[in-house]
This record gives sequence, structure tokens and C-alpha cells, in this order.
Amino acid sequence: MNKNGNRGRELWGALLTLGLAYLYIDFIFWSGEGISVLLFAAAYCAVAGTYLNACGHPQTRKSLVWMGVILLSALSFALIDAWQLKTLNMLFLSFAAVYWTAVTCGRQISGGISLYSLAEPVKQMILLPFGNFGRLFAGIFGTADRAAAKPGAAPSGTAAPGAAAGTLNERSATESIPAAEFHDRCSGAQFTAPQPMSRRTKNVLASLVSLLVLIPVLVSVLRLLADADPAFDYLLSGLNRLPMPDLSELIANGILSIPVACWLFGLFHGNGNGRRTELLTAEQMEKSLPKLQLLPRVTVYGFLAVLTAIYALFFLAQLGYFLSAFASKLPETMTYAEYARRGFFELCSVAGINLAVLGGAWLFLDRGEKQAENGDFRPSRGLTAWTAVLCVFTLLLLVTAFSKMVMYIDCYGLTHKRIYTSCFMVFLFLVFSIILLRRFVKFPAVKIAAAAGICGFLLLNLVNVDGLIAGYNIDRVIAAEEAGQHLELDVPALFELSDGAVPVIYDRWQKTDDPQLKKQLEQAITGQIWEEHPFNEIEFRNRLSDWKEWNLQYERAKNIREKFL
Repeated sequence: MNKNGNRGRELWGALLTLGLAYLYIDFIFWSGEGISVLLFAAAYCAVAGTYLNACGHPQTRKSLVWMGVILLSALSFALIDAWQLKTLNMLFLSFAAVYWTAVTCGRQISGGISLYSLAEPVKQMILLPFGNFGRLFAGIFGTADRAAAKPGAAPSGTAAPGAAAGTLNERSATESIPAAEFHDRCSGAQFTAPQPMSRRTKNVLASLVSLLVLIPVLVSVLRLLADADPAFDYLLSGLNRLPMPDLSELIANGILSIPVACWLFGLFHGNGNGRRTELLTAEQMEKSLPKLQLLPRVTVYGFLAVLTAIYALFFLAQLGYFLSAFASKLPETMTYAEYARRGFFELCSVAGINLAVLGGAWLFLDRGEKQAENGDFRPSRGLTAWTAVLCVFTLLLLVTAFSKMVMYIDCYGLTHKRIYTSCFMVFLFLVFSIILLRRFVKFPAVKIAAAAGICGFLLLNLVNVDGLIAGYNIDRVIAAEEAGQHLELDVPALFELSDGAVPVIYDRWQKTDDPQLKKQLEQAITGQIWEEHPFNEIEFRNRLSDWKEWNLQYERAKNIREKFL
């Protein structure tokens, strides 16, 4: 592509990025809870995909997969009302969008998912965007590479080959040259004079200045005319009732969107044009890794041996305490809540310590040779053995803790923490199983673990977790009543669930013939838990502060709640 084509691409790319940044402030920064997230994700893919395609990076199968991940993650905001995972999902969506940009241009650190991918956030979210932070203004005002656009001109800041010498020879025959200029030319430090603005730049600046000047003038004229004539004042009052944006809000969002646009365009420009992508490469990391491998094998193996012995002693001392979960027996002097909760925190501590120890051992162990493929190291038999032992201990604790959690749920029902805890334990079990198998069989362990984690997280965001909680807990009460037992329904807990639980509660309300249970389910829907509780709770829950917070579960719950007014 010629220089004019590049300039045009940078101009419309920068302007589109400015609009995208404004959408981010309006749709994500101030809202970020409903359908606006899906709309922004679609706009991000459209703007970034169009610009990167113009830079010579069309979509590939791999990049389309990551685009699907972005849209599925954003789709959950428009479908599901589960607020517990929205913050974590927003962080995941942000990194997925950034990583998709790198995949589209093939700018990943190692060309794919590997252990080096742990450094991708540093490169793609810090080094590239801030390293190209000023390219937005260069694209708008056309100042980038202007000197290089001249025939035979050198890049900005340098002199063209032979240019200084030729000019010096031409002028030395007719006139004298100042000593400072002579020194600069001979040393190649001649600076390029500032170039005049192009017509395109002048038009852009004139339009911006005109808007800034004319808007206050128009507002002043409208106010004066409204004060002068009652009919015109009535017309303006009618216009004020229309859904028009607030001028101060527009200005504030515009100011906040400028640094966001610089960050976004720095990301797009850096990946699309390969600028600053030489920072933090796989080769650089491979060269620096041997400098960290300083611990002798005796020290590492000795530490692992002592740690393993402590785990073995701890497991043997608590054998009855741990294994009682398999028989669904509760140890004496403990409640079910204490039993399961203590097991989970023990699990997190042991699993975290084991992951840190294994990662540190493989990173800092002094080994003579390393394998060039994907930066993986030739495993020593000793380290492989100790890794297997630690993985086995962790897997035993995971299975035991999961059994305890199942017993806990069976006795007390479902909550968000219990579901997320169980899912986290399943993922940890998969990770440690992969680590264990990788020591004996060669396969893409990191890719499999990452794919499993991404798919599981997306599924968790797209499943109606609150509906599952409500349905399970209500069915437990119904089953207990049919068995001749009494089980109290936690109505406030049902009411505190998101709108995703309302259709499930309403379905059980329609099916049950028990008047007491029917009243409790109605209270969970309407919020009239106590006699003095006002019915305006329905109006409060049915009222959105902004259309950008809308989602499908809210709409379904709203229609159901209105039936009880």
C-alpha cells in the first residue's frame, strides 16, 4: 500500500477508535452490566477487525475462534442476570479481546498458548498500548512519517544517504556555512524542519474548533429566544421532554474517551504494523531463563522431600477426618458447615502451595541442558518423581474435599459459593491431573488446561446458576414434605437471588398445591417477606436506571412480577 493509502487508513482507523472509546465510556465504564456489553464487544470486533484487515491481517480460523469467545462472553451479559460473576467475566472479556487482536496479527509471544502466555497481559496490555500511545494523534493529524513520504527523504530524525554531503558541496562553493550547521551535517544530526499542515488536517481541526465555538453560541441563542417568546419557549419545553443526551455528559464522556482511544489505537497500531512488538519475545525470555536457574538439585530435592514428608504425616494424622467424607459421616464436635468449609480452605492452601512449589522448582532448578521446543526443559527423573508425588497428594485432597462439599450441599442446599467452590475444585483436579500425566506423556498440556478453563468459565456464565439454586432448594423442601419431614424454606435467600431465579420460582408456584409453600414462593417473587414490607419492591426491581442494563432474564422476571401487582 502506498503512503497515501497508509495515511488514509490511519486517519479513519483513529477516528473509528475515538468513537469506539466513547462507546467504552458510555457502555462499559458507566454501565457494563447488560446488553451494552454485547453491543460494545460487537463494535470492538468490527472496528479492530476492519483496521487490522486493512493492515494486511485478515481473520483466520484461530482468530475467529477467539472472536467467538469474545462474543459468547459478552452474550452472557445480555442473557444472564447473575451479578456475582460479572466483574470476573468483564476481566476475562477484556483480556480475550486484547488477545484476539494479537492472534489476528500473529503477535503472540510464542505463536500460541504456552507457559509464555502468562506474560501476554504485560505485553499486550502495557507495553504495546503505551508504547504506541501517541499514534492516535499521528493518525488524525497526518504527522507520522511525513518526512519519509518525500522522494529520497530519510526517516524523521536522520539525514538521507549523501544528502548532507551533497548539500554541503553545493553550498561550500558559493557561500560560507555556519560552524554549528557544518558540525550538525557532518555528524548526521540535521533536524527535519516542521512540515506545513495538509488540507485534510486543516479541515479536521477547523471542524473541531467550529463545533467547540458554535455549540455554546447556539445554546445561548436558544435560551434568549425562549425568554423572548412564550410560543418558542413552549416548543423548546416539548423538545426537552424528548430523550436527548445531556450536553455536560457528552463533554465529560468525550474527555474521558481520549486516553482510552489512545490506549486502544496503540494496541491496534502496534499489532497491525508490528511497532514495538519486538518487546518481550519468546527468544528474550528463553535467554533470560538460564540466569534464574541457580538452585542446585540437592537443595530443591531436599526441600521437596521434606515437604512431601510433612504432607504424608499430615494426611496420616488426619486420615479419619478426611476419609469420613467418603462414608458421609460427620466427625464428632463438628457441624456440616465447619466440616466442609475447613476442608475447602485446606484445599486452597495446599493446592496453592503445591502449584507455587512445582512452578518454582521447574523454574529455578539448575539443569545442564534445555530443550529448544516451546521453551520446555528436559525433565530430570528426580524432579519428575517429586512432581508426581505432590500431584498425587493434591488429587487425594481434592477428591476428599469434593466429597465433603457434596455432603454439605445435600444437607444445606445450594448457594453461589458452594457451586463456584465445586467448579473450582473440578478445575484444580483437571489441572493437577494434566501436570501429572505431562510428566510421563508428551502432549500440549497448557493448551488443554487453558481450553478447559475457558470453556468451563463460559459455560458457568451462560448457565442460569440462580435458577439452578432456586429449583434445587425448593425441590428439597417438596421432597422432604412428601417424605413426612419438615424442611424450612429460606425465603429471604430466594429473594436475594438475581432475576434468573424468578421464572423457576414462578414455575414451582404454579405446580404446588401447598398453600404455605405457595405463599412463601409468592413472597420470594414479590419481596413481601414481612407483613409490613411494601409492594413497591416490585416497582423498584422492575425499574431500570438505563436501557444499557437490560438483559433477557430481567425482562422475563419483570413480566412475572407484574402479575402479582
